[in-house]
Amino acid sequence: AAPSEHQAYWRARVAELAGHRPRIGLTWSGSPSHRTDRQRSIPFERIAAALRRRPDCAFFALQKAVPEVHPPHLHDLSAELLTFGDTAGLIEEMDLVITVDTSAVHLAGSMGKHTWLLLPHRYEWRWSLEGEGNRWYDAVRVLRQPRHGDWESVIGEAFGERLACFLA
Repeated sequence: AAPSEHQAYWRARVAELAGHRPRIGLTWSGSPSHRTDRQRSIPFERIAAALRRRPDCAFFALQKAVPEVHPPHLHDLSAELLTFGDTAGLIEEMDLVITVDTSAVHLAGSMGKHTWLLLPHRYEWRWSLEGEGNRWYDAVRVLRQPRHGDWESVIGEAFGERLACFLA
């Protein structure tokens, strides 16, 4: 759970920005210096295109380095995310977290938050190599590329019918 001193702040901050729209935390890239970052990170342009098709949702970046030009319903609170306690407070207010393989998946998963992990094809044995389940967190569903480099399928699944069903 988020530290209690962060909960009230993030509850009010998210309510102010999201109103009554579904709240979705989002991480599309990790540290560029990570050895597999080219595989695990998704170019922001691909994510932005998917977000433009979902104006009914309020998206919250759970990462730093948010491009200056982004859809208006993607809220960049990176200047306010000073500690993991802040990130946990923000995640706690989300209905869903959609993320690549970064610390966000571990934080959300350990909090029991509904999370969809977007993975490259045959990426990492720790997340299993098939299926949506994983050994670590019951609340995390793994969505992986059907073919190497095919982010469009994964993004389409996450932001299309699957999201519509989740929000219904």
